Parts: sequence; C-alpha cells; structure tokens
Amino acid sequence: MQWEPDEVPNERQWIELQSILKTHSAQWMIWEGEPIKALVEKLKSMGINSLVFDPCGNVPDQDDFMSVMRQNVENLIAALEYSPAKGTARFGLLWLLG
Repeated sequence: MQWEPDEVPNERQWIELQSILKTHSAQWMIWEGEPIKALVEKLKSMGINSLVFDPCGNVPDQDDFMSVMRQNVENLIAALEYSPAKGTARFGLLWLLG
C-alpha cells in the first residue's frame, strides 16, 4: 500500500485495505508523517490505530536526527504496550510507504 498522510485515499484504496485486512489483521498503520484527522478517524472506525515513524530522510525542522529516532522508538513502544484491557486487540502493522 502506498498512501500519503496528507491525502484521503480513494474508494479503490479503501477496498484494497479491506481486502488486506481479511488475511492480515493489522491493528496499527505506520506513517512517515502525521496523517490528517479525517484519515485517522476513518481508520479508527475500522479498528486501526495510527502511529508515526519518521524516517528522517531530511534535516529535521526541529530537534536533531537522534531526537526524531527517540520519538520513533517511543511511538513503537507505545503501540507494543497497547493492550486489550486498554481498548485494543492483538498487535499487527501495516507499513505505508509515502
């Protein structure tokens, strides 16, 4: 899948996602940038959470490379620690290339 965090996918892309979810029960979508609110909300309604893993391909606007990587680790740890008791199912990922 190749979705952009600042664009709402078209109908064909949503159908493709639903098809993937039939065989891959992902609970998380990983983004290279902060996704728009409408996208996060629609995914959430499907039981999919969003998290950002910034590859830091360019010089960061704020902080430095290591700060960005530390935040990435924190985001991944939060996803791994997200438990059914807190409102989630088992852990699964869909990596989106942007």
